[in-house]
Amino acid sequence: MAQLDKEWNHMEWKAQLLRFTAFLAEPASERDFGHIWLGAIGTEADQVNLQPKRQLQVLQSTTQRFQMLLQVEGERIDFVLRAGEPKSPPGFVDIGHFHKVIDEFYEMVEQFLQTNDWPAAYRLAFGAGLFVETSDLATANQHVLELAPSIQIDPRANIRDLSFQINRVRVNEIDERSIRFNRLTKWSATDITEAVFRFSSGVPDVKKLHKYLTVLELDINTDADNTDPFTPELQRLLLSELIDLGVEISDKGDVE
Repeated sequence: MAQLDKEWNHMEWKAQLLRFTAFLAEPASERDFGHIWLGAIGTEADQVNLQPKRQLQVLQSTTQRFQMLLQVEGERIDFVLRAGEPKSPPGFVDIGHFHKVIDEFYEMVEQFLQTNDWPAAYRLAFGAGLFVETSDLATANQHVLELAPSIQIDPRANIRDLSFQINRVRVNEIDERSIRFNRLTKWSATDITEAVFRFSSGVPDVKKLHKYLTVLELDINTDADNTDPFTPELQRLLLSELIDLGVEISDKGDVE
């Protein structure tokens, strides 16, 4: 993966979750994902859930910092990194600042791709849920308008439920192959209410706390129409490119 640009923008994104997805070009049933997990993580998974009728396998481990989950369903594999312990507010837990955890995530996924049994795939994806807490909803709206300048709205207007989604396609040369990347992004501003219950003399005291967030959802993926399988070696190159494209968007906003 390319070195990250240290001149980041003013947005200190926190990562809610990070995801790597592979759509396999061969049956998942022919692979031992418990062995693959052991080779990549170094220890056996804490929990293993097998549902043969659904062709579903879920391997999961939790550390002091985060939870790692590998889900194999049919010919699709998802590796997800998310917070290990519930935090507040619900739905916006974080595993740390995006630029600080993305290298760790990349190294984890690369370890999977370097195991001897990792299968070929015809499509890959990198996903991320990022957010920044702001002082008020107007500031969250302003962030969205700055990062996605295609939105033609007066920032002084009284705006609620601001959301903007776009897929910008880019074609890059990777290992002498022209690869089409779909860069699907969703920018939004939201306010949430957190209720805190306190009990004094048996009488509940409810205090409502408002939190305001600028949210960025990333789904960077290779073309679904591809029929030429990616070897594990090519998958490693594509993983680097997928993450770099996501980092570029988080740094620069809605880029062409």
